[in-house]
Amino acid sequence: MLPIWEPQGALDAATRQAWGGVAQRIATGLRELAHLPVTADDAQAIIAFPEAEGVAAAAEWVQAIRSENVEARLLLDGAGNAGVQLPCRPDFSDEEIRHVVLACVKAAHVGLGPAEGVLI
Repeated sequence: MLPIWEPQGALDAATRQAWGGVAQRIATGLRELAHLPVTADDAQAIIAFPEAEGVAAAAEWVQAIRSENVEARLLLDGAGNAGVQLPCRPDFSDEEIRHVVLACVKAAHVGLGPAEGVLI
């Protein structure tokens, strides 16, 4: 399973920049192919998307993405809004980036998300 990266301590400038570049590529793929409103927070090294339908729907996303051997986590903000965290690491290969994007696109195609009319 492609794991979620959890940095140990603060990121130096070069690592933060590398992480941001990878996160941008993942986010662009997910916005274009799965029509997901992805947010990347380089201060916390978290890339995620919200799930307006709530916790149960976010949990379905997590399960569907994990079925593609990509780790995903359910997130809750302080107001109880649900989201899904995805893996992103500063040294992800092109193949790993595609794996994350494809897992989410597949999940969207099983009826979980807004990826209407998308062909792969």
